[in-house]
Amino acid sequence: MHKIINNAKNSKETKISSTIEIKKEDKEWKQDKLNPQYASKTFSVSAGASIRNYKIKITKENAKDIGGIKVTNTKNIEKNEFAANEKFKVLIPIKNMKEKGNLKLTVESQVQTKPILYGAAPTSSKQDYALTAMTYEDGKGEKSDSYPENETKIIVIKQDSQTKKKLEGAEFELLDENKKVVYADLKTNQEGKIELKHLVPGKYYLRETKAKEGYEVYQELIALQVVLHEQYKVTVNNNQEEKPKIEVEKKEKYKEVSSTSIKKLPVTGR
Repeated sequence: MHKIINNAKNSKETKISSTIEIKKEDKEWKQDKLNPQYASKTFSVSAGASIRNYKIKITKENAKDIGGIKVTNTKNIEKNEFAANEKFKVLIPIKNMKEKGNLKLTVESQVQTKPILYGAAPTSSKQDYALTAMTYEDGKGEKSDSYPENETKIIVIKQDSQTKKKLEGAEFELLDENKKVVYADLKTNQEGKIELKHLVPGKYYLRETKAKEGYEVYQELIALQVVLHEQYKVTVNNNQEEKPKIEVEKKEKYKEVSSTSIKKLPVTGR
């Protein structure tokens, strides 16, 4: 016992049991399954010893303009205090992810510790002693995590199918899954282009409402199932003798996937 006590007293090695670690359960921010208006990521908390209930706080590092961030349990119930073995989620409104940024997560809890009290025997004939007790001390941990810019977008191109000349002044509307107008009076620019950025993923319909003089309006609703970080390019090909033709090109821009799928829709008229 005497040898053990001396070794412990003279040891330069220390282990801080009150350090708490935040672990990412998800590698990437994904569209939340319970609330598709948000991107979410799940985290867990651990320490070198048992912990009591813990509290989570989030601060913005270089994300001043983003708002509406929530801390919830895995059922999306907002709270900031969790049981020791309970996971938590961070939810960010997709519509607010207009640029990438960093968040700092801070966890605070009480961590179990066993302090040792050393005592020297009054005489050499008696053995030195050590006392240990179970108690808890304040613990803290931090983790920074970055989130990406929402790359979800729809690009509309209006062009002459024969000359490929881009047509300015064509008008479109974007409708949601209930066919209610989300964006109205969308007009192609000099490049025959409309670009809708930072969209919340979901089902949309694109509708042409006005074509350039001498060209036909595409009468059908163009359905688009938009996925987070994917880019959709809709090309409306017109000439002055035929009805419009549509091409829809999808590209996973955020993941930089080079494969492209093209879907040609039926030729329609008035």
